[in-house]
Parts: sequence; C-alpha cells; structure tokens
Amino acid sequence: MIRVLHVFGLTDRGGAETMIMNYYRNIDRNEIQFDFVNHTTKECAYDQEIRSMGGRIFHIPKYKGYNHFQYQKAWRNLFKAHLEYKIIHIHYFSLAGAIVGVAKKCGVKVRITHAHSVGTNAFKFDLRLIRKLLLKPIMFKYSTHFFACGKNTGDVYFGKSRKYKIIPIAINTIDFSPNRETRLLLRKKLNIPNNALVIGHVGRFTRVKNHSFLLEIFERLNQLHHNCYLVLIGNGSLFNMIERKISLLNLSHRVRLLGLQSNINEWIQTFDAFVMPSFFEGFPVSVIEAQAAGLPCIISDVIDPTVNITGNVSFVSLNKGVSDWSEAILKSTKEACKNNFDIIRKTEYDIKHAVIQLTTFYKKEHDIF
Repeated sequence: MIRVLHVFGLTDRGGAETMIMNYYRNIDRNEIQFDFVNHTTKECAYDQEIRSMGGRIFHIPKYKGYNHFQYQKAWRNLFKAHLEYKIIHIHYFSLAGAIVGVAKKCGVKVRITHAHSVGTNAFKFDLRLIRKLLLKPIMFKYSTHFFACGKNTGDVYFGKSRKYKIIPIAINTIDFSPNRETRLLLRKKLNIPNNALVIGHVGRFTRVKNHSFLLEIFERLNQLHHNCYLVLIGNGSLFNMIERKISLLNLSHRVRLLGLQSNINEWIQTFDAFVMPSFFEGFPVSVIEAQAAGLPCIISDVIDPTVNITGNVSFVSLNKGVSDWSEAILKSTKEACKNNFDIIRKTEYDIKHAVIQLTTFYKKEHDIF
C-alpha cells in the first residue's frame, strides 16, 4: 500500500480540504491511503472521518518564523519515525519552502507543492506574504512536482513558463443532482415560502469572500423583488460582523445564517441562484457544485473563467454597483434552467473520472522509486 502524506493548516471544511476529502472518499484505499499533517492540536471538522477511513493525523507546531529550526526539527522527527512516506503532498503553500528541503534530506522522493488560490490578504500588512516570498525559492528548488487547482492559480504561483499539473476540483456529481423533495423540505425548515426567490452563498466568513458587498447587493435585490431571501452557509472570523450588518440593514427576517454544514449538497437545493462576489479565488468548488445542482451562478470577474463549465455562469465586475449585480441575478433566474448535472458528470470535474488521474500519478511516481 502507498501512503501519501497530505499537509494542511487545518483539516476543516475549506475548499482545498473538501477537495482532497472528495478524492480520499473515492480512491481505492486498499492501494493508496491518505495521512494528514495539521498545524494545530485541536480536533478539526474532518478528523473523525479521516480516522474512520484508516487515515492517520499528525500534529506539527505552527510556523512563526523565529521557530524555523524547531519547526524543521519537528518534521525531521516525523520523517525519521515514519520511513514509509515516499510522497508528501503539501497544500499549505506559504510553508512549502520550509518543508520540502527537510523532506528531501529525509528520503521523501516525491515532494508536491499544490496551490489552491490566487492571492493573499491584500487588506493589511501580512507577515504571511513576506514568509511566502522568502520561502518560495526554496520551494522551487526542492519540490519535484507542482499542482494547481486551475490555470489562473498555476500561472500566478508557478509562472507561465514553469511546468505544473492541474488537478481538477472534482465533486461527486450525483450528490448535487436537483431534488425537488429536498428543496421543499429544507425551505420549510428555514421558513422560506416555496415561491420565494432565494440566492445563496457558501464560503468562509473572511474579507476575501466579500460578504459585506453581498449584503448590499441583497439589500438592493430586496427592493426590486418583494419575495426574496438570502441563505449564507459557512463560518469564520467575520461571522459576527456580518450578523451585525444584517441587523443594521433591517434584513434579519430575510437572511438565513446556517453556519457550517456537512450536507452542502442538500442545502444548495434551496437556492435559485448562487452568488459569489469574491475579491479573488482559486477555482471555487462551490461554483462547480452549484452548476451541478442546475443553478445560475453570478460571480466576480476575477475568478478563473474556466470555472464556467456549463455556460450557466455570469461574470460581473466588482467595479459595478449593487444595481448591476442585482439585475444580473434577476436576469439569470428568469432564464430556463439547464440540465447541468449530465454536463458535469461527463467531465474531469466528476470525482469518478478525476480520482483515476490522481491515482495513476501517485502509483507511477511511487513505483519509480
């Protein structure tokens, strides 16, 4: 059996983590087993499921710069205690440079650096950006392979001239096929009328997701449409701030905050449109999921255009005002719904196809050594 060591900050319900868990659930675990490294000792959202599938979870102290040598010592100790690892798959891009060199010296032959986004915190002075810039040359020197979630991400992080492999953010498409019974049941649970217009969003409550602007869009939409609701799924550092803004805008009766949910495939059935005015994204899995559920998607034009797999995605500039966004939402919901389920099921974004590609890569590279 091949054991692959995946490195994250936390194994919570983020985009990259959810992507790898989709692969993990569908890969043949008699041939390939996933283990994980977290930079925390707290129990994370996916930890119990990981253990139930035979995965192991290791804990490495947080990297703070001044503890660089202690951090690398922790990695050396891990590799010395577990000589079985020949493949390390790093999703914590900003720390890859602090890991791959140690991994090489400890005999890890396949060292993958995987980029999942296209930006960093552009709203304040960010020490992580400096750390990333300092460690990037080391990452390039000692990584054997580079993965990206999409072309935009690969070009930004690795450069257009450097070879990298795009690993599809694949979903179990059948889970998102339109289901009217689920739609009606969950709308009733949320006290939303069956004939209401519901726009929805799935994502962490952080600045990059631009929830504040999304509320302003919805405020305008609420003026144009007498029977509309907003459903927000996710959690994060700005949750309380957004909750206060909802109250200030007098929208509490029209907004449903669901927090973290494990059954996104069911809750997304309550939506009539998916809206994502993010400042930047990599290749958002939620947009793939929304398309599979047959929803029109209205997203910011900074997001990778190749996410439009079905032709049912509208891109709107963040320079446009709330009226333009609201009109784009109303226009998209008036158009006939497309059967996107079958379209996505036949592409590499369906997990049944994508897992074959990743399995082949792991087996080929492992067998070389």
